[in-house]
Amino acid sequence: MGREKRVQPAPHRVERDTEDEIVAWAEDEGGEALKLKIDGLRGFPDRTLLFAGALVLFVETKTPTNKTSPQQDRWIKRLRELGFVVEVARTLAEAKEALWLARAEQKLRWRKIIDDERRMVESRDF
Repeated sequence: MGREKRVQPAPHRVERDTEDEIVAWAEDEGGEALKLKIDGLRGFPDRTLLFAGALVLFVETKTPTNKTSPQQDRWIKRLRELGFVVEVARTLAEAKEALWLARAEQKLRWRKIIDDERRMVESRDF
């Protein structure tokens, strides 16, 4: 009898795989994907993505089954309170969608600022 060939399971996807894809994509888009380590602080998002137009996106990468830690939840909440876009991304597609939403929100904020300035100028006699 011959030996049975053992089939190796497909490589298990880890957070690092998704993070690597996000970094490559951000750089392809002309952005920067920073990995910030803050001494004494745990739970800060895995990547800080910087894009043209002063657009900042924080990304915490997770596998489809992993959950964020309490420290990560606190950072996510605080950064969102400060007005930043923070995404817990399990796939590259989720990070791309977060950037699209961040760009849309930024356009709306700028439109409001411009409209407010226009109204202020129009209300004055020059």
